Amino acid sequence: MKTQFLLCITTLLLFFTSCSKRTESPISDATAFGHVFDKFTQEPILGAEVHLFQSEFTSFFSPDRITYLETTLTDKDGFFEFQFEELDFPFSHFVYVEEHGFFPEQKDAEKNMEILLEPQASLQLHVKNVNPFNELDTIKVKMSCINTSYLIGTNIDTVFLCNDAPSEKYINVIYWISKNGNKQQFVDSIFTSLEHDLHKYYIEH
Repeated sequence: MKTQFLLCITTLLLFFTSCSKRTESPISDATAFGHVFDKFTQEPILGAEVHLFQSEFTSFFSPDRITYLETTLTDKDGFFEFQFEELDFPFSHFVYVEEHGFFPEQKDAEKNMEILLEPQASLQLHVKNVNPFNELDTIKVKMSCINTSYLIGTNIDTVFLCNDAPSEKYINVIYWISKNGNKQQFVDSIFTSLEHDLHKYYIEH
């Protein structure tokens, strides 16, 4: 009986030791590298900040645990590279790229990545009441990159500036003019081409 008991204890210890070894996250050296380009011109971007993060899956009911690791800058060819210790599941790695004048981009850390950054466009919207009726005149403006605004009075003369509008896209502009009890709705669009640094649109009623 004593021999059987010792055999059971030994078997259980071997089982738990084996399970413990299987659940450990082995460490290995890993390399992630790639290039960063302008999405439209396909030109490499010099000096873009590339951040390396480690993500740890916790559960399906809570967000992953994110740990910042390091940052590097792209060279004249848009090239960047990281060397780090890679862990098995539940860990993974990703890069987050940002550069002034572009929308940031996130991608899983891999070898030979190609990351395309979309340039931002600058848009200026000038709203002016050029034919005032009385102090109840109202101009309401709605656009994707500008909060919906209500302008009231005879001296409406306001400029809105949007520095992070998407490039090479049509941006819808909706506005309502209310004067002397009459209300009219207008719908238009602005194409933010890459040929202009600042796009201007006027609402004058």
